[in-house]
Amino acid sequence: MQQDSMFCLLPEDIIIKLGQNSEDPKLELLPLYHLQARSLINMGKSGKAVELIEHVVNIRESTVAQDHPDRIVLQYVLSCAYQANGKVREAKELPKQKTES
Repeated sequence: MQQDSMFCLLPEDIIIKLGQNSEDPKLELLPLYHLQARSLINMGKSGKAVELIEHVVNIRESTVAQDHPDRIVLQYVLSCAYQANGKVREAKELPKQKTES
């Protein structure tokens, strides 16, 4: 368990070492922010994960096609974060919103 928690902190540590802000994702580091969000979910910090993954999803929506696998995966991660944060309605509505856009 201790190894798991150390691994979960790794993405944030890398972001900090690169001189970036984990609350202001940059396009070139989106995979790292995605990994950080998944780590936050695994650590039970779903509130923080929701904020981060929402930023990442917004950036991805403006840079890739609607049916691009990256967008679909990020939407799934956001849905998982919503569920973990007790926002079941938002999690269920997310796929509908994205297919209607």
